[in-house]
Amino acid sequence: MIPSVWIHGAGSAGQIWEGFPADLTPDLPGHGAAPRATPPTVDRFAQILLPTLPERFRLVGHSLGGMVALEIAARAPRCVSSLVLIEAVSTVRDTLGQKVPAWIFKQIYSRIPIRWAAKMAAVGQPAQAGLRHSALLGQMSRGALQDTLAASYAYDGRPALHRIQCPTLVLVGCASTPIHRGARRIAETIPGAEFDMLEGGHQLHTDAPQALSQRITTFWQAHPS
Repeated sequence: MIPSVWIHGAGSAGQIWEGFPADLTPDLPGHGAAPRATPPTVDRFAQILLPTLPERFRLVGHSLGGMVALEIAARAPRCVSSLVLIEAVSTVRDTLGQKVPAWIFKQIYSRIPIRWAAKMAAVGQPAQAGLRHSALLGQMSRGALQDTLAASYAYDGRPALHRIQCPTLVLVGCASTPIHRGARRIAETIPGAEFDMLEGGHQLHTDAPQALSQRITTFWQAHPS
């Protein structure tokens, strides 16, 4: 069976995938036990992870992890048998309406104490999701958090979309409306990509773990190789 690699989002760690059908759950640079990367870019994150992965694998990425997964799939199309992007966009800078809020978010989160950033990250999320996310984010260093924000803000994966050759599933949470436009653009650009919505918000792995796991498993069953 082809192994699966699951990449977490910003301010999180590979442990969020406990209970999911995941074979490998690497920590992104600056997260969990992984050291920071220089320069802190999505391209560099993908470059660091790729040599540690199997020769061929199914790839799942959430949020920033989706950006990294997108870059890996574009760089190594023969290695990635299928791609699942959860709550991910190819860029946060394609319109002024996205670019300005993303820049403000980056400035605020890179300057306030980590404990405040952790509390702010939980605002608007269901209690369980908010507590889990804020706990993981609170373990990061200020430098690692700044790296993550810089990488997310700078990345433009739109050229990479045209190099994706594998079956692709794009998933979003119904309540996570700021993500919908960018996620739909991914699905509309990658030939044959599927787009689906699940009940929940940005942290779908906590909001709707069973539905998320089932939807991905069904996708894999439809694309076994």
